[in-house]
Amino acid sequence: MLLQPPSYAPERLFRLLNRAPRPRLPVSLPFPGIERTGCQFFVYGLTSTEIEEAFDESEAEHEAIRQSVLQARLIALSLYDGNTPAFESIDELLDLHSVMFDKLVVSLAPHLQNVSPTFGRIDSESWVAKLAQGAEHISNIQQAIALSQCKNGWTGAAEPDRYYGVPQQQLTDGHWLCVMAAQKLAEKHKQPPRPRFAAKRR
Repeated sequence: MLLQPPSYAPERLFRLLNRAPRPRLPVSLPFPGIERTGCQFFVYGLTSTEIEEAFDESEAEHEAIRQSVLQARLIALSLYDGNTPAFESIDELLDLHSVMFDKLVVSLAPHLQNVSPTFGRIDSESWVAKLAQGAEHISNIQQAIALSQCKNGWTGAAEPDRYYGVPQQQLTDGHWLCVMAAQKLAEKHKQPPRPRFAAKRR
């Protein structure tokens, strides 16, 4: 089943996925041995390439631990303590007690889904429709217009890397969904061309 957009208000979802350089969500980890005094944990959005590489690398593992290794890779890639990865390696995660590890996975999975929607796993049409609604909100419309105008002057192709300030290969699918939503909004409010009248002959 394709993943539907979360229950966030549309304007909040747009702000979340439109964040540069990456979408992120603050998370609380109330588990003994994981919480650290004065730390602020975030789940950062991953690119589709990073997610697929995590799947590829986990395929080499024994079937009995493959799923756990995949989950550990995704957590290691996405969970940050401020601007620093919360775990130095997947081994550090796999060394956690199984109960603690499972609680961590269950706690973080919804957040990772919300900041890392990926084409092929989501209902893209529903996501874009909700994001377009959020883009039109007064708090977002200025940014949406700016995003929709980041185009190649010759081809008209979208160049969101200019807006987000990162190379295109570092854009998340969430960023591209925002691009599609901003373009949809721009098309909705596009002014029809004024008719041209032929000059009268004297």
